Amino acid sequence: MGREPWTSRLTVEECPIHLSAAEFNRSGVFRLPDGTSFTVSWPLSNGSSLGSLRVEMRDDWRGPHLFVGAAWRGPQLSVGDGQMIRLTTTRPHWGGERFWFRCECGRRSGRLYLPTGETVFRCRLCYDLTYQSAQEHNTRAAKGRELIEYCWQVMASAEARAMKPRPPS
Repeated sequence: MGREPWTSRLTVEECPIHLSAAEFNRSGVFRLPDGTSFTVSWPLSNGSSLGSLRVEMRDDWRGPHLFVGAAWRGPQLSVGDGQMIRLTTTRPHWGGERFWFRCECGRRSGRLYLPTGETVFRCRLCYDLTYQSAQEHNTRAAKGRELIEYCWQVMASAEARAMKPRPPS
């Protein structure tokens, strides 16, 4: 349906292995004491799993961070020697605290991705990921442009008729 995508860049929807700061916050991960480890897994709809990783919450002189261990399970998941992911927070105007991952590029990100074949979690911009919706043709905008073009044509033809001399009656 619709046109072909205008780019062949990998989308975030095609990258199911990711870490979400919002999900971790909802599940209480950021309130865990230093040294607590847990497992993160990516289940499939058929009951199997893409894989799972051991993650440890750490807090030391570098500040709070997650350590994603090198131990992994799953055919599509591979992580190098382990990765330290720094955490940062912001305070919304209505109160509370919002947690973010600090990507290795320095950006603050709510999600970090691990595309197939890669070994470290990074932000969407580091892996040049795009959204599927950005690759689809925007039919609403196209219809709007067509309507504007049609209006210009109608106005031009009405103006041409108005300037045409009328035969004497």
